[in-house]
Amino acid sequence: MQGPSSHRLAAIPLEAISEQYHERGIGGWSDAELLHEVAAIVSVPREEPGGSFVLHAPLELAARASLLPMLSGEARPLARKRIVAIAVQYEAFEPIRSYAQHPTAIDSEKDPITWLFQAIARGDLAETDRAACFVTEHMEPSPLVAALTPGILTSTAAAAHAPILLYLWKVLDEARGLGSGLLRPLARSLARNPAWHIQWTREWAPKGVTDAGALRHAIEEFPLPSECPSSSIHPLMMAVDGPNGAARHLGSVLGSRTEDADRVLLRGAARWMLTSNPKAAPYGWTHALTMPQAVLGITAGTPLADHGLAIAATYCLAFRAGLANPEDSSASEPELAPIETLPLLDRAATSHDAHIVKYALATVLASRADPQAAPLYTAALKRLLDVWDQAGGDASDLLKA
Repeated sequence: MQGPSSHRLAAIPLEAISEQYHERGIGGWSDAELLHEVAAIVSVPREEPGGSFVLHAPLELAARASLLPMLSGEARPLARKRIVAIAVQYEAFEPIRSYAQHPTAIDSEKDPITWLFQAIARGDLAETDRAACFVTEHMEPSPLVAALTPGILTSTAAAAHAPILLYLWKVLDEARGLGSGLLRPLARSLARNPAWHIQWTREWAPKGVTDAGALRHAIEEFPLPSECPSSSIHPLMMAVDGPNGAARHLGSVLGSRTEDADRVLLRGAARWMLTSNPKAAPYGWTHALTMPQAVLGITAGTPLADHGLAIAATYCLAFRAGLANPEDSSASEPELAPIETLPLLDRAATSHDAHIVKYALATVLASRADPQAAPLYTAALKRLLDVWDQAGGDASDLLKA
């Protein structure tokens, strides 16, 4: 296995990404070469949690890789430098010391997925990585999605982001060949908080068919607290995970899953980006779309489809309850003017923040699945980009002009 510093992107200073991009001839690499080199780095977990950047790095890489073919020629060079920047920033965090100490074979009677989830449940970081390394070396992304979904569906560890990676593998040509190694850092994040799960759905079973209108009403009429308990995802979910929260307000209106119910959740998330508290746009309202979309995506057409709807609705309920202001007009339908999509995708793919990139890709996928609502998703993406522009971008941007 390749060591942490023996790759073609090694030793690029944080302040010299653009210069090294040209001096090393990275501009002449194919997209596949570039993505392979960056994925080899990001697949090695970091010793410490590393905050939001380390958590998002696998997802950001997959999202940026997926957007590359959609961009204009003018945007591609900077978009590719953004991908290089993921590797350079990721290397600033210490890799796990045992990266090369993994088995290549296990007892034939041991199921590797069971091995992985048992290690996660114990919070055993070393064993989790050994199991994750074995799984990623012996299984392709597509089969992994079905195998991993039952174990991560209700988890709020890793900021409940594991379904997003599985969703990208499922719908985007196995994340454009990035391979399943990107699971390793996310598995380690899951093992840091193995007890973090949404609980109310364990006692819930669908009855009848979901009434999409009643579902929308239940979410948007949920009582808003006087102040948000936290902007972090796990506390937001826990605030509604109880008998007086999701179980009471969603349990009675949720039944078997329908396309109308899916659309209510995802259209609602986009509408909140447009009409609700703009301070929550950069992070909160982006998650309100990307997280439900991922859970719905990985459970569609499976025996977990109904529970996938229940978890996705819980996300929407929590974000709406935790981030909206009482005066927000989220129930109204905004007037939408035609917006050209390509310039927005160029802006997103050349921007700094991982949440923007994930959200841009989510709007593309949502528009493909629900063409009638494409103007809504496009307008929501524009709103997010405009909010970032009004804030002056991010001072930590290594490629900021």
